[in-house]
Amino acid sequence: MKTLLEKVELIDDVLDTYLRILMHDSRQSGSPHKVISLHTEVATSWWAFFDGGNARFSKMSKLDKLSDWRQMQQLVTERTNTWLVEFTADDITTARYVFLPLNSNNHWTLLVLDLQSKKFLHFNSLRTAYRNVIAARLASCLYWWVKDSCSVELPAKYKVENVRCEQQTNSLDCGIFTMFFAERLTNDGKGRFASAPDPTWMRPYVAARILKDRFCTIHEEVNEILKQAALESVDKVIEGSLSNK
Repeated sequence: MKTLLEKVELIDDVLDTYLRILMHDSRQSGSPHKVISLHTEVATSWWAFFDGGNARFSKMSKLDKLSDWRQMQQLVTERTNTWLVEFTADDITTARYVFLPLNSNNHWTLLVLDLQSKKFLHFNSLRTAYRNVIAARLASCLYWWVKDSCSVELPAKYKVENVRCEQQTNSLDCGIFTMFFAERLTNDGKGRFASAPDPTWMRPYVAARILKDRFCTIHEEVNEILKQAALESVDKVIEGSLSNK
């Protein structure tokens, strides 16, 4: 929680927790879109194969065949597979979006598979060609994971659209922008999510959402007095952040 409250670069636990809250909430009645959010360790593990961790895969620009994907899955850690097998075929087929948060050189971006339009979208608040290459390679992993897990039909030819999105103005807010883009997609850009990201309200909003979530394990990091004081104003923070400016 300190990375939110002290306005520094976010750690993966905060990002994972917030995206899982979005995923859980999207499964409730009245939510416009169901989403699946893969753990940040998944992208890290997949990318390690392309980034010199395996002589065969490091020569590939992407995974072209199902057999390549299945070989990779045999080599990844048991922990990584745990984050994948938690989702059933029904979870995937009934979802609108699959989120895969990526981190390279301490910069967060969001790779999205839109299962309705069958398109890959990449949201990057600090555009660089190198990170687009990473997204393209990991999109092939996501493609074959979906194809191998359920009956969703995906086109044989696909590409990643690097979305023209808002850009951060410092080196610290990439995680905030990543979470903002995810929530904008999840709730159809309602309230403040229809406008540009503003870390000054997004940070307390994320902190409030995490503190309110009863499944959150990050509670252990929060002093009980601070936690109680924060919980007393959580609903006001969330309500104020979602309302229009």
